[in-house]
Amino acid sequence: PVMAAAYSDAVRMRCREPRRAGGWPDGAAHVGTGATGSLDAGAWTRLQVHGAGGVIDDARFRVFGCSAAVASASFVADALVGATPAAARALDARAVAEALAVPTE
Repeated sequence: PVMAAAYSDAVRMRCREPRRAGGWPDGAAHVGTGATGSLDAGAWTRLQVHGAGGVIDDARFRVFGCSAAVASASFVADALVGATPAAARALDARAVAEALAVPTE
């Protein structure tokens, strides 16, 4: 039998206590929304940011997928708070995967 790889402590912590889960209603003022994946493919993530004055002051996520997907969405939402749009665009999957010790897929 093949054993599944154990998740890192960072992934387990963010799955047990995900931060910034939730969202704002469509059309809410000063909110930008992005989504990726599909339920049919087994993973879907929706990320929303709220900001004014050139800085993201809050971020929220909703996710359907494995523990790594939940942890990644929580990590990204946390990382975006306080970021400028340029800094937000610079955050990439490789940095998230390294921080959480998960494969870059």
